[in-house]
Amino acid sequence: MTHTCALGVILLLLGAPAMLAQAGLAKPVIGKLPSGGASVVNTGPSRWADTNGWKLVYERTVQPAEGERGGLENPWGTALASDGRLLTVDFKNPAIRLYGANGKFLRTLSRFGEGPGEFKVPFIALYHDSLYLYDPRLHRATVMTLNGKLVRTIATTVNDQYPLVFDARGMMALRASTWTRTSVTGHWIYHTRTGEKVDSIAALGFLDTKSWKFVSDEGPSSWGVPFPPSNVELLLPTGGAVIGRTDDYTLVITRTGSDTVRRFSRANPPRVRIPDSVRDSAVEANIMQNPRLRGIARVEDVPTQYPPWRSLALDAPGNIWVGARTERPGRMRYDVFSPVGAFLGSVAVPFAAGATVNFHGDRVAVIDTDGDDLPRIRIFRIDRRGK
Repeated sequence: MTHTCALGVILLLLGAPAMLAQAGLAKPVIGKLPSGGASVVNTGPSRWADTNGWKLVYERTVQPAEGERGGLENPWGTALASDGRLLTVDFKNPAIRLYGANGKFLRTLSRFGEGPGEFKVPFIALYHDSLYLYDPRLHRATVMTLNGKLVRTIATTVNDQYPLVFDARGMMALRASTWTRTSVTGHWIYHTRTGEKVDSIAALGFLDTKSWKFVSDEGPSSWGVPFPPSNVELLLPTGGAVIGRTDDYTLVITRTGSDTVRRFSRANPPRVRIPDSVRDSAVEANIMQNPRLRGIARVEDVPTQYPPWRSLALDAPGNIWVGARTERPGRMRYDVFSPVGAFLGSVAVPFAAGATVNFHGDRVAVIDTDGDDLPRIRIFRIDRRGK
């Protein structure tokens, strides 16, 4: 009897739920919300236990040797072409630089300035291997080939400093906020690649978190308590977004930004305690920054646990990667959910929690520093052969 046949017999004899239980796996509980949307409650992983499933596999490093042209100084954003060429924004000597699949520097595509193709505040994205450079300060998006040819400049009216996102239609999504004395409202506005506004969805606002109150020279003021939760949103290429707040491991898929198409959650997620020494140090650091907090800022006000998650990302098939904390200081993991919200399992992360991470389909670009504190960009591949 082959291994596959044996597994089939076991499933018939014991039933799939028993098999899941023996493997430490759980079946998502699917229900219906009063609004008509779907509810998915995950009591545990459904595809692999622990971190024994999918992997982030190292492929290559982009880090020109000291003294070589195109050396990294302070890289920030990244974009990855289909043939492996990498674009990054460098802030110390402001420029957008292009590197080959072998990590070798190829050319500089844009520099700091206000002239054609230049930038003040750069956000980059690729669409069909054309570079789109969005600059909210200059109110424009610039389109360039990867050979450095300026194709066109698109005037924009939004000025929020958020990354440019493309959806499956090829529409550009730019974030715009409206400020009043008492509130801020935001929208993601979709544009054609020539700049025409098409439609929009509501964006999340700032989360009202706990703060310390004091009186400054300008009058009553407030100062945020350390380790606050935050609102996070991830636009979906098919339209709508995944939204949530990091102190509640419940995420919502929305079409308009205010409706609920699907809600999915991880029940009883692992929680990470904030050490007392870290809480004490955070309070003292805030008092040093603002001496008016002395006698007002108390360690008792600081949360005793970190928010259970911190970031959202999307891979090529549409799985949702939730960046979560671990008990190991300075490390993190990803909890991976299917497009419909089933918790598949967790993925170990081979880089520090403080790294800048950008997902590009099934590749992940990680900006951090090496053992000599020199900047580098490492490329990892998502390997799904584990489960």
